[in-house]
Amino acid sequence: MPYVRCPVCADIYHLLVRSNISDWENDHVTERDEYGTPLLRCIRCWVSLRVGHLVTLRIPPKNAVGALEAGLKGIVETTAQGEEELFLVAFGDIRVWCQREELFYVPGQ
Repeated sequence: MPYVRCPVCADIYHLLVRSNISDWENDHVTERDEYGTPLLRCIRCWVSLRVGHLVTLRIPPKNAVGALEAGLKGIVETTAQGEEELFLVAFGDIRVWCQREELFYVPGQ
């Protein structure tokens, strides 16, 4: 059973692979870290965020450093497409635009 590392948050997690591991890696793993560990986004970094999703602030956006701290829970209010997708998140009374890499999806929604 393989261990993999999330390239976004660096979390290491274990996968239950029910097929041949070599075949699975050939089908799913496109990059590895310097130690040979497969790099795959974890569920908190992989899920596409939608309006209404509960998120946790992973890294405060540059425009909110000092006003927000990592670990705060918020709700995605809207999204915007441009060169990259942005998410307007309400953290209590504070609303701020965030990049996907700055947010964790909260599993179980």
